[in-house]
Formats: sequence, structure tokens, C-alpha cells
Amino acid sequence: MEQAVSVVIRGKFLIALKDLYSDVCFRVRVNCKTSRGYVVTISGVRQGCPLSPVLFGLFIEQLHEFLRLKCPNIAVLVIEEAHLADLLYADDVVLMAYTHEELQALCDALQEFCQNVSMKVNVGKTEMSVFQQRIRGGSSQEVEGVGVVFYAGVPLVRSPVFKYLGILFHETDWISRAPKQMADKASKAMWALIHKIHVMGISCPDVQVKLFNSMVASVGNYGSQVWGVRFLRVDSEAHVFSNPFQNVVLEFARNLAGVRSTVSRWVLLCDLGFLPSSSLLQARYTGKGPQVKGRRLEMARRGPV
Repeated sequence: MEQAVSVVIRGKFLIALKDLYSDVCFRVRVNCKTSRGYVVTISGVRQGCPLSPVLFGLFIEQLHEFLRLKCPNIAVLVIEEAHLADLLYADDVVLMAYTHEELQALCDALQEFCQNVSMKVNVGKTEMSVFQQRIRGGSSQEVEGVGVVFYAGVPLVRSPVFKYLGILFHETDWISRAPKQMADKASKAMWALIHKIHVMGISCPDVQVKLFNSMVASVGNYGSQVWGVRFLRVDSEAHVFSNPFQNVVLEFARNLAGVRSTVSRWVLLCDLGFLPSSSLLQARYTGKGPQVKGRRLEMARRGPV
């Protein structure tokens, strides 16, 4: 940590940081009871300190540079001309390569970096996935030459599903399962909200809609900038309601209004102020929320019954 920080921080501020971490100790609090003695730590950053994310960011950035120097020709094409071999978010690390040999080289470089900085990788929680193209007929074309990847001599378990930042990536289905995943989570949040509304006796429809938008819609639309591209079209009712989360919104609207399923979906959503999820996705992609919302709302009111 000190070596990483000293690259960009020098002088009195660096001396102050060293003094801040010279004698770090803490106590444990469980069930309103605090331990008597203190535990002395010699690694890591202070929990809850506003400076900790910056210090950890400076530290973990060294891993990116180390991998770039050790494996300069290993990377995957992400978008346009951008190539990446690693993704770093907090303490999650993703290594990406086109071949088994390249991925093994990245793992070996990661192991060397961890040995240099006295950091450990939780091998039990480390998995590998091989993304491949689905061929006609529904089967997948197995990638040739896929072998076992090792970290520190331990073979990594191969998983067909890769979960990164809460979004599922499947080996053959890619991100096509993410919309259903987010809709299922949103449905659970919706029923929990409905129960809370009944317990608290909230009867105002506007308040209930605002609660839904803040507590449920944020769950259902999570990561939609990645998986929501195929739901941007709003030229047909069938395509709009092909978005699984749109049906969660409709279910909440029917529960709120207390109407039957024969009532027009468009009329019900518009009367309660719910915009089509497709319009909200377009607002996210274009950055023109009010204009897009207005056009899509007009389309919804003119849409099929």
C-alpha cells in the first residue's frame, strides 16, 4: 500500500498518511456488546473512513499496470478499439482472454502480484467461464482447446453462469437471461412494498406510484444500459410488453387500481402515470429524458387497446 500511494502522494501528506496507519486497532461489536480488548491490524484500510476508497483505488490500480506489463499482448476487444484484459471493481477482479493459455498467463501474473504485495485471492470463490457461440438448432459449439486453469496450483471450477455486479452472463445465452433475472427481483420487491403499503395504511395512489418508482423500478431497471438494447423498440404493443419488467409494472398497476385483466393495459398505465419501460430505456441511452418521455407517452396514449 505504501509503495502504491507513494507514486502519487509525497511530502507532508504522505507522512500524515503513514502516521494515520502506524497504529491501527479496533474492537468488535455484536448484538450491542463490544469486545473488551483491541485487535491490532497491519493491513487493509480503515472501515468507514472517506479516504479508504481512494487509497484502495491507488493500490489496486497497480494490478492493472502489472498485468499490462507482464501480459502486454493479452486482451479482448470490448468496444470499438478498446481492449481490456481485466475489470476491477472494489475487491472483484475479472480476467479476460481469448485462449486458455492467455488466461493461464493472466492468472500466473495475478499470483505473482499478490505475492509481491502480500495479498490473497479467495480461490474457493474464484470461477472461470468460457463464452461460446450458440449454433443453429439450440445447441452450443464447444470451444476447442479449453483446459483447466490453475491459480497457485489449484484448479478453478468452470461455471456456465458468470455473475458480475449483480448481472448474469451465460456461456451461450450471454445477457439474454438478465431481463428475467431483474424482473424476478423486482417482483419480490413489489410484493414486499405492497405488504408494507397495507401495513402502513398508505391509500394515496400518487404516493404508492412514487414508492414503486423509487423502490421497485430501480431494481427492475438495474443494468438496463447493458441488457435493455433489444427492448428499445416501441412500434408494437407486443414488443413493449416483451420486457419482463413491463409486466411487473402492469401487475402493480392492476393491484393498485383494483381492476380486472380485461381493462386496457395502455389506459391503465397512462392513467396512473406509468411510462412504457422502453421510453425510459431510450431516455437512458440518449440522455434526453423529458423529450423522449413526452413522445413515448403520446405514443402510448395512441397505442392499441
